[in-house]
Amino acid sequence: MKLPNFLHHNGLNRLRHRMGAELVEWHSGTELRVPNAGEMLQTTGLDISPDDLEYPDDGTLEYKGRKVVVYIRDQIARFQPYKFHVANCSKLIEMRAEKRYDRYVVATRTDGKFTVNTRYEDNRIEKGAEHSLDVCMYCLEKLNYKDYNEFRYVERREIRDSFELHEYFLEYNSQIAPNPTYDDTTAPLNDYTRDWPQISLHLRERNNWTCERCGGDYSTPDRQQLLHVHHVNGILYDNADANLRVLCNACHAREPQHEHMRSVLD
Repeated sequence: MKLPNFLHHNGLNRLRHRMGAELVEWHSGTELRVPNAGEMLQTTGLDISPDDLEYPDDGTLEYKGRKVVVYIRDQIARFQPYKFHVANCSKLIEMRAEKRYDRYVVATRTDGKFTVNTRYEDNRIEKGAEHSLDVCMYCLEKLNYKDYNEFRYVERREIRDSFELHEYFLEYNSQIAPNPTYDDTTAPLNDYTRDWPQISLHLRERNNWTCERCGGDYSTPDRQQLLHVHHVNGILYDNADANLRVLCNACHAREPQHEHMRSVLD
């Protein structure tokens, strides 16, 4: 919809003349820009229809070829906070069957924060606030995330409480077979960057010389060389924080495509 030019509005101009007010040109100084779908996925979330989502065989949720989460953006304060969903779990299937799926929005944020509109009992609405939500436990059961189904209630709660979205996206997005970014002539050499020794040292120091997986202490000088920094996606020049894990040599050897390290340990 295009707004009319109010400078040419006869009624408003007559009122301005009666008030003796001068006509002043005004510019906001900013240009209104509507965020695109990719930006909304990573920030406020994107309204979707159940038909927009894909439900691959691994049990996850996908939107246009990438893993996503869905959650209810409009919440009621007196209820417990809604969960976010990473899988086509029994709760989502139930909501689709009850035609209540349109309450959900889809997002790809990895920081665990979600944009929520909250209605209070006095009908006051808090719009656009960021809140932390818990992952749905039915989703963890559907995916058997980190062997979730093999544990009792206490251990299951620990898996839920320690759930990290960036870790989930790294693991499950890697299962999608994308078109290669490079060909045989443009692909860069998969090698460590020049500043890798400094990056590796910084991360191990930041992690107090402790393995992120087993919790082993490698702070003494004779053990520091046994603590490594692992590239999750196997790209040695990708030094993004989300792609790096501080692991001891034994835990590092258990990562995919690290059989050569296992033979050294045996």
